[in-house]
Amino acid sequence: NLCPANILFKITNLDELGEEELLKELGEPETVPLLTLSGNYHELPHAPSYLVRPIHITKLPHHYLMDEICIIDFGESYPSLAPPKELGIPASYCSPKILFNDPAGKPSDIWALACTLFEVRSGQQLFQGMFGDEDDILMQMVQLFGKFPEPWWSSWQKRDCWFDGDGKPSAYFDDGTATSQVTTLEDILAEGYSFYPDINNTKETERKLTPSQKKR
Repeated sequence: NLCPANILFKITNLDELGEEELLKELGEPETVPLLTLSGNYHELPHAPSYLVRPIHITKLPHHYLMDEICIIDFGESYPSLAPPKELGIPASYCSPKILFNDPAGKPSDIWALACTLFEVRSGQQLFQGMFGDEDDILMQMVQLFGKFPEPWWSSWQKRDCWFDGDGKPSAYFDDGTATSQVTTLEDILAEGYSFYPDINNTKETERKLTPSQKKR
């Protein structure tokens, strides 16, 4: 399950810091109550009454960060010659092969890695799934790479919502703009955001890339 959420920065050992010094460096813990599905407080004796939000990386002083990363969450790992029938990979990082229910393999891992590298580079997902909608992800793939090869193209039941038989846009907004416009990686990168931590007050700031930065 290779995605940005499973790639972590390593940090130096904070165990030597006392509680007061740790709170000074990282701030007070932010907690949220643990509620039942109905939105009420629970009275279960063995369940926690609250959860603690994770610390955002911008709150961590830079001298605690190491120049190493660590990959976590190998719960979806499997022998390359015996892939499982189902995987829990988020749709935004799934290859067409997986979305069309073909067996996963090394090419699927390479696809997930490419999507992850793009997100690290641009600050946004290459394929953005609203509520995990796989058909929306497939539509974005066709926008970027063109018509799927057979038998995937013919087996995609909802393709007519966006494309004709040749893979060209077939649905339009009232102003005549196609609902699924053809795009390129360069276009997506040019629209990317860059995140810069404000070292003075540790607040995350976001700004659009300047034209000169877009060309880098």
